[in-house]
Amino acid sequence: MKKRLVIDTNILIRFLTKDDPEQYQTVYALFQRQTETFLLTFDERFIKRSKGIGNCEVKLP
Repeated sequence: MKKRLVIDTNILIRFLTKDDPEQYQTVYALFQRQTETFLLTFDERFIKRSKGIGNCEVKLP
């Protein structure tokens, strides 16, 4: 069985930019543009199935 990881976008970007505010703004804007389609079309059935496995929460910026 494959395991999937769902992570808060803000946490990921803060980790990648080491909390540098200027880099955070730049990376966040780029990430949002590149993933906008994916985030808006995220499969809600995955979220519902995951709740049966454990606590799964998807936080969108």
